[in-house]
Amino acid sequence: VIIANYRPPMDKYILELPAGLCDSKDDFIGDGLRELKEEAGFIGEKDLKTLEIPNIPQIGPSTAVDPSKSQEYGVYVVVEINGDDPSNKSAK
Repeated sequence: VIIANYRPPMDKYILELPAGLCDSKDDFIGDGLRELKEEAGFIGEKDLKTLEIPNIPQIGPSTAVDPSKSQEYGVYVVVEINGDDPSNKSAK
C-alpha cells in the first residue's frame, strides 16, 4: 500500500508507505496494523495466509532513519489485506 502524505517542508505530497510510532517495543505487527488502519483505512491480517515470499521475514530488521541527526529507527512489517473484506472496500 502506498499513500500520499503532504509534507510542508517540501510543500508537496510525497508517496510513502504507511508509517507511525510504535506504542510497544515488542508488538511491531500490532503497531503496523494500527498504522495501516489509521493512515490507509485498511484492516490487515496479523497472520500471513496466502503471501509467500521466500527469505523475507514478516518483521524486518531495525533500520536507522537518519543516524547523523537522530537515534530514530524504523522496522518494516509485512501483513496481508483481505480485499474481499467489506471493510476494506471503502478504504481511504
